[in-house]
Amino acid sequence: MLKRAFSLIALAVSLIGFSFTTTTELQPSAFQPFEGSWNGKLEYRDYTSSEWVGMPLEGAAFLKGNAFHLKYLLKEGKGYKQHYVYAIKDGTVYSGGAWKTESFQPLSSGAFQLVMSQKGRDGNDHKPCTFRVRFEGSAKNLTITKEVRFDGEADFFVRNQYSLNR
Repeated sequence: MLKRAFSLIALAVSLIGFSFTTTTELQPSAFQPFEGSWNGKLEYRDYTSSEWVGMPLEGAAFLKGNAFHLKYLLKEGKGYKQHYVYAIKDGTVYSGGAWKTESFQPLSSGAFQLVMSQKGRDGNDHKPCTFRVRFEGSAKNLTITKEVRFDGEADFFVRNQYSLNR
């Protein structure tokens, strides 16, 4: 009887420990490995010419409150600035509305892989679509890929991709 009681206690403790270690809800702190300065390029599909276009960029990433900020200076012509804000609340990302988290995988390096989607409109004629954004990387490399699937189509295609390095 005593042996069985110890076995049940051991099982309960292991299950409690297991529940604490498998929490994978996205938190703002998950973006910490990506803070700092970046260099890289933006590549995108030009809908007018149907060509893949690229341009160099400099970027900075930082956390402020519950939001992750990405600021870019695209080095084309006189330069073009972009600023993306990804607010995280209760495991949901908000940037131009709520994004559905398709997958979130913390990595041993402290970084993560995040795939999220949102309905919207894209293209020169603003057709309804689903956007899918992938964050993948580490403290040294970060790739942010935006994919589009127009309503009625079967497959996603790459709309743009930020490839960043330190």
